[in-house]
Amino acid sequence: MAHTPPSLRPNPNVEDSVSWIPHPSGIFTVRSAWNAIRKRYPIQSWHKIIWTGNAVPRWSFILWLTVLQRLSTKDRLNSWGLHLDGTCSFCNSAAGTHQHLFFECSFSTVVCQHLVNKNMVLDMPSNLVEVLDWYGVQVKGKSLRCMSLTCSLAAGVYGLWRERNCRIFQGKAMGHVQVMKGIADGVRDFLSTRRNVKQSMKNQDLCRQWGLPN
Repeated sequence: MAHTPPSLRPNPNVEDSVSWIPHPSGIFTVRSAWNAIRKRYPIQSWHKIIWTGNAVPRWSFILWLTVLQRLSTKDRLNSWGLHLDGTCSFCNSAAGTHQHLFFECSFSTVVCQHLVNKNMVLDMPSNLVEVLDWYGVQVKGKSLRCMSLTCSLAAGVYGLWRERNCRIFQGKAMGHVQVMKGIADGVRDFLSTRRNVKQSMKNQDLCRQWGLPN
């Protein structure tokens, strides 16, 4: 005790108290505990595209895993020691990687182009990384167009991944038209829940494309 700095010596006249250091208030919160133990990474430019609330949560989750390349694609499964046929379940020619499935495969390209046309977009990259860059420039704000584009991307990725899994695990395969219809129906149903949409010619055209009431 003789060598203890005065500031660290217990004061018998002061009651002991507990203070949670990670929070400025000294009070424990789950958020401050999580921030204290988690590893921090730079904020990615695509996070606003995925976590906007402009899609069904499970669609956004699958899109998030796709961007991180964490889906259990055939090449990843083989890298873990499994010995599977690594070809794409859609075209049966190229390797079934994230990059190929979204959207370099001829099957997924047709599906993607259908969604592009529904959103009245003239041209869009075929590589998911470039698609995200394109979205980062084109999709800003809360307009119907932005909602439609972000929703379409998430629904498209989810729909393709679901179809891929059905082919592998259930032995069932749908054609382009059925897959596109399922995705488009999901997007339309989601957009139909939106309220207070601004009345404009562009929005009216977009509503007609998706079969939404003006």
